[in-house]
Amino acid sequence: MTNTTINKIILSAATAMFLTACGSSDSTPPSAAEIASAKIQAYAEDGTKPKPTVADYTAAGVTGVTEENLAAYNILVDAKTGADVDTVAELKALVAEIPTPDTTAPVVTPAAATVTVAFGGTYTDGGATVTDNVDTGLSATASGTVDTNTAGDYTITYTATDAAGNTGTATTVVTVSPEVVADTTAPVVRPAAAAVTVPFGGTYTDGGATVTDNVDTNLTATASGTVDTNTAGKYTITYTATDAAGNEGTATTVVTVSPAGYVKNANGTVTDEKTGLTWNNAVSTCTATQRIPTLAEFQTILDYSLVGAPILADINVTTESDYNTADNWQVNQHGAIVTSQDYTNTICITEGSYTPSAATFTRDAATDTVTDGTLVWADTGSTSKEYNATDCADGFRLPTVVELETIFNRATGNVEDKFENLDDASYWTSTPSANYNVINWTINPLTGEYGGAYREDFNATTPADEKFVLCVKDAE
Repeated sequence: MTNTTINKIILSAATAMFLTACGSSDSTPPSAAEIASAKIQAYAEDGTKPKPTVADYTAAGVTGVTEENLAAYNILVDAKTGADVDTVAELKALVAEIPTPDTTAPVVTPAAATVTVAFGGTYTDGGATVTDNVDTGLSATASGTVDTNTAGDYTITYTATDAAGNTGTATTVVTVSPEVVADTTAPVVRPAAAAVTVPFGGTYTDGGATVTDNVDTNLTATASGTVDTNTAGKYTITYTATDAAGNEGTATTVVTVSPAGYVKNANGTVTDEKTGLTWNNAVSTCTATQRIPTLAEFQTILDYSLVGAPILADINVTTESDYNTADNWQVNQHGAIVTSQDYTNTICITEGSYTPSAATFTRDAATDTVTDGTLVWADTGSTSKEYNATDCADGFRLPTVVELETIFNRATGNVEDKFENLDDASYWTSTPSANYNVINWTINPLTGEYGGAYREDFNATTPADEKFVLCVKDAE
């Protein structure tokens, strides 16, 4: 029916009313069905017109429209034109398109229907999951409290509401029991390995960790820490696990990335490409096919910048051990060097030999310096007793522990004879202990009980024994 038709209907109704008022009954007024149909068509043409009611649709001959679905049906009518809904058949066909209303409440499932907590313990809300027949991403809100210092049953209620306004609930009953002992024991975390070695530029694969607990089962550990296999050094991976009572257990794996030039062989040995030495990947007494390294050879696998044992080469060492050398020196787990103390551990060489090139020292009496062509030493016998990096002047500096080692002739047991002014005492180096930030390495380069010994000494202003300064600079 068109607007013209609607206008005619309305005009006819008005005319009928006028004629009736004037005493004429020749005109027939529009029926209720016609009036209702005109209202429906008017709303279809213009959604600002009055909305049809259930009574209007019923009068127009349409069944199936109720108060519950009226709003949804009017939306369908509003999307049409008057010509689309000018017959009862068209209106009835539109009834089939009314969407079924969502009357199903979300399903709320708590982590547990019942929970028992020790008197005086800790209650941790396990939360709840929510599923719905229409909506996704719904979450539940928890209400209720638990007083673990008062025995009894407590109810935690989880509530979720979907977009249609349907509400679902579920509960967890928490029993605070004085008969249950509070769990104060942390989980035990066991890494796959306490120490792992990876070749420089290789690939590190996290071996993970297992977790056992005195109460809970199926706990897992979370790993933290990174390993850069393109940078030699030691890295710590920390594994952490927390049980239901909130107790936390940790353990670590130390990952050593060997420096460039060290090759891990298929039989477990490690070859140093720089020196040609092949080291046994174990701490043991050397067999008939192995030999004890000299101190000079042992020193090629020491790096004093590493935290913990400064032993490189991807060798599986025991950091709590001390190692003997073939020339009766001993290297302990921190890299300190002393005369042998009858310890039996060692790291054996399976192949190769190495003798460092001997330096040739020349003394310049005019400048009171000694040089080997690479380094220039100020042979002044400075008597500074505390560590002070500014004690050296005129371009000189404190030597590193490796540089100070070069002036000690371990074959003769004495300092190179070109030095004249050295005191029989320990000398500071600029190399700090990687284990303690208030300690630097010192060396006593002379003969005697501590001759040639490396020591880690506190950077105190009043040390217990005398330590001195010998300065060095790069040769020009």
